[in-house]
Amino acid sequence: MKKHLFLMLTLVVATFAFVSCSNDDDDNQYNSDIVGTWKITEVKTSQSGSYIDWPFKTTYASFKSDGTYYGSGYFGNGSGTWSIKGNTVNTYVGGELYASYEIISVTSTTSELKMSMDGESIWIKCKKE
Repeated sequence: MKKHLFLMLTLVVATFAFVSCSNDDDDNQYNSDIVGTWKITEVKTSQSGSYIDWPFKTTYASFKSDGTYYGSGYFGNGSGTWSIKGNTVNTYVGGELYASYEIISVTSTTSELKMSMDGESIWIKCKKE
């Protein structure tokens, strides 16, 4: 499970590793909400599960308005690009899709996301720093 959390949350750290940003699309209502530095605060492993405090090394992801990102923490350090369409944020590393995040909710200071990678998903809550 730690391996899967590592891989999925690397998305949040590298997690927010994204290639090809198309932030100019009118239907991308979440663009301005996603931009900023986010810290993972809670995690759960199933939709019906309960959130627990993030039990690993402090993990951050910074999404910039130019479509680049930088992540650091539990999954290591990394950078890449990001794109968003509707309520789905896709991250890319080396031009390959790395992970996808479905936005469940987002405000100017908090977010809840379903992170999917390699056919598996986890749910995370983040706080904007």
